[in-house]
Amino acid sequence: MTVRLTQKEIKRLWGDGGPYSQVNIVIQSRILDFELARTFVIIRTEINPLTFEIIKEAKSVLYNNPIIKDILEYSFYCGEEEGYVANIYHREYVSKKNMDEAKEILIKAQDAIIEMHKFAMTIIETKKITKKSKKR
Repeated sequence: MTVRLTQKEIKRLWGDGGPYSQVNIVIQSRILDFELARTFVIIRTEINPLTFEIIKEAKSVLYNNPIIKDILEYSFYCGEEEGYVANIYHREYVSKKNMDEAKEILIKAQDAIIEMHKFAMTIIETKKITKKSKKR
C-alpha cells in the first residue's frame, strides 16, 4: 500500500502505514464463592479508531454485512490504545457446538474486518488524491 498518511492517521490505524485491528476468542470462567459457576465463549473485536470512524460515517455502504453491522452497533470506545471494542458473540459454553459456532463467527469477523480495512484505506486514498488536486 503506497498511501501517504500523516503521523496522526498512522497512530490511529495502529499499523505501520496500514490498518491493524483484531478479533479474539475469549473463554470466560465465572467463579462463584468456591467453585466454577459457568463458562462462556465470547468473540470480541477491537477495531482501530480511524477505521471504525470511517466505517461508521459511511455505514450504509457496508451495513448489509451482519458482522459489520454488529460491530458498529455494539462497539464502545476504549481510548486510542484499545480502540472500539465489541462482543459480537457471547454464549454459555456447554458443548462443542458452542465452540464450533464461535469459530465460524471468528472467521466471519476476520473477513468483515478485512473488508472494513479495505474500505477505510480506499476512503483515505481518495481524500489524499482530492487534497493533492486542490493544491495544484
